[in-house]
Amino acid sequence: MKDITTSGHYDLKIDGNVNNIDESKTYSINAIVHDGDMILDGVTKVDGATLTGKVYEFGDATNDVANATRNAQNMVILKVNGNLIINEGVTLTSCKSANNYGGPKGLLIYCIGTLTNNGIISMTARGAKATGENVYLWKNTDASWEYVPAVGATGGASRTSISWRSPITGASGAVGTRRATGGGGSGGSIGDDWIASKNLTAVSGAGAASTSYSGGSGGGGTSFTTAYSGTANGGAGGAGRYGNGSGLVVGSGGGAGNPGGAGQGNSATNGTNGTGGLLIIYAIDIINNAGTISSNGSAGGNGYRTGGGGSGRRKYKYLL
Repeated sequence: MKDITTSGHYDLKIDGNVNNIDESKTYSINAIVHDGDMILDGVTKVDGATLTGKVYEFGDATNDVANATRNAQNMVILKVNGNLIINEGVTLTSCKSANNYGGPKGLLIYCIGTLTNNGIISMTARGAKATGENVYLWKNTDASWEYVPAVGATGGASRTSISWRSPITGASGAVGTRRATGGGGSGGSIGDDWIASKNLTAVSGAGAASTSYSGGSGGGGTSFTTAYSGTANGGAGGAGRYGNGSGLVVGSGGGAGNPGGAGQGNSATNGTNGTGGLLIIYAIDIINNAGTISSNGSAGGNGYRTGGGGSGRRKYKYLL
């Protein structure tokens, strides 16, 4: 980071080690370098970010993020050679896909001076559609490495129901530990006596595991049939599904993801777009946080008693 002096796209190579296994990683980054103090007041525009309302979105929404045919390309790095101040009511976040395919491969804020946050620093719903990698953060004096693991927590398991009288809520994804992101939730499930008489079951979509760049996508809810699971690597949420059963058409919500899965049937809604993204904050002097720092997932869609699963979030922010 010390060697990056000008804005632009770079390949950043780091030799790391996980579980006594050496590996060399090359990260594609979009660096935004600001010389002097940066004050985000919600009015003044700054290079490298778009300003809408009081929200600063750093990065290139065309080239850094995923689209329908490719994964996210770059991590966005904001390097401030001075102090960084975020005023009350102002949000600092990354760019995101205009077509709901998520954000970049993380946002790293590197501040040479003091970082003072009176507003919001967020990677909520900015998770990347991308294959995870070990993201190295810091080398300790004993030569061990601190890092975000490529593979995070597992998603919630599918839920099975055979009875209209016993709808089953979706299962939460596992909580991430040691900086891992959280898994996506599964959808809810509701069966039917007619289906049970045919030895059939209703099976919801499972939540997907998370990666270093994204919480897991959620699975779709189901009524009387089998729904779709959340897509791996921060991809689309699972679609909800319904079957006619004994003549009833009961809607099922889609799971959250990039994009959210489609809901199907009466009263069903799509899963919300977005998963929790990677957020790394580093300040050489100190971090004064009187505001909010967050990276949450999104909600699954609603259905008639069977909603879709929510997406995973980052449980930990790494502050140095």
